[in-house]
Amino acid sequence: MPNLIRADWYKLRKSKAFILSSLLSFISALGMNLISYWIGQGQMAAELGSLTFSLSDLFILTLLGSFLAGSFICGDFEHRTIQDAISRGHSRFKVMLSKAIVYFIATAVLLLPYIVITSIAFSTGEKFSTPYAASVFLQILDNKSDIPFDAESLLKLIAVMLTLLAVYAARLSICILSSFVLKKSSLVVGIGFGGTMLLDQSLGLGNNLPTVAKLFSYTPFASGYTVVTLDASAGELFKATAVSLAFIALMLAVSYSAFRKSEMK
Repeated sequence: MPNLIRADWYKLRKSKAFILSSLLSFISALGMNLISYWIGQGQMAAELGSLTFSLSDLFILTLLGSFLAGSFICGDFEHRTIQDAISRGHSRFKVMLSKAIVYFIATAVLLLPYIVITSIAFSTGEKFSTPYAASVFLQILDNKSDIPFDAESLLKLIAVMLTLLAVYAARLSICILSSFVLKKSSLVVGIGFGGTMLLDQSLGLGNNLPTVAKLFSYTPFASGYTVVTLDASAGELFKATAVSLAFIALMLAVSYSAFRKSEMK
């Protein structure tokens, strides 16, 4: 399987879709930080802060992650790359797992600009604003608790970032399932992006219902998992990570089951 992973990663990182997605992620992360800074410094009207929604990690990772799943996994079905790998003797489980691992690596790369740029901005100690609440990075920049930038906060920052990476990987794991079930990039993008954003909006309304909120607390779509901050306890970070990893395992198991039973054309 290592050979499959290396081959998939080499192909993905050379693709125009991945290069373009990485560039867009960098531009969005930079733009989000600048808008937060300008509003915090009074150089931009707070009303314009709504612009950060379309630049936020939540929006960009959901959009680009869905697009990459359709391009990478569904594209391999269309070009018979997956079929060829199976005909060469690779099991369906290894093929599916290789795609998933490389996809999650790509997700981490897309999140990297937000991690690096926000960490640098946070270390300056400048005043930032939180025009869009549902963003871990904006919450960190705002730093309402006035947490100093020292070795302890740096370790906590790393823990928060790793937790967030697990949450986003889990949220996007539905794209892996839909890719192996539907094999159509347009449908995968629609489900991954449109479905997730719609679910987020619905959960915002459902938080007033204790039963609904309790049910979704066992999924990475719970609102609290995408806004973990430096104030979060170790227990909260552990729960978010554990729920996300369990959800990923479930999605991969269902994906493999569907892929194993599907016909290869």
